[in-house]
Amino acid sequence: MKKIIILIILIISILAILTTFLFIKNTNKINDDYYLKLIGGTGEQTYTTYLYWNGGQKAKYICTTSTTKSYGSSKWIEKVTKKGNLAFMQGIYDVAKNNNSFDYVIMNQDVIINSTNVSYKKGDVLTIDQLYDLFNIIGTK
Repeated sequence: MKKIIILIILIISILAILTTFLFIKNTNKINDDYYLKLIGGTGEQTYTTYLYWNGGQKAKYICTTSTTKSYGSSKWIEKVTKKGNLAFMQGIYDVAKNNNSFDYVIMNQDVIINSTNVSYKKGDVLTIDQLYDLFNIIGTK
């Protein structure tokens, strides 16, 4: 009887460990539906802050650190370092500064604002000042 109880406890423990591992692995993935990403760093280490926004005042972010697999390697390992929510879009500046990802911005969505002739396409690279101006135009203060 004791052997059966020990076996059941062992099986439950293994299942719990596997479930935890799979959950952690899946929560560290970066979804491709981010609005934009702010990038910083150079050489063997870069920092990225992904911004997820649906057009309202609130947004989510994911901060990552990427390092090369080995010195001079072209293979990168990206690790999630922080996740959170923003009450206002402008909060992304503080998050990006704290994550050292405050050098430039890459758009992942098309943005066209007809009233101001402002237009950015997916893949466009923006400066931080251009992003600040864009947020002011679309009213995310």
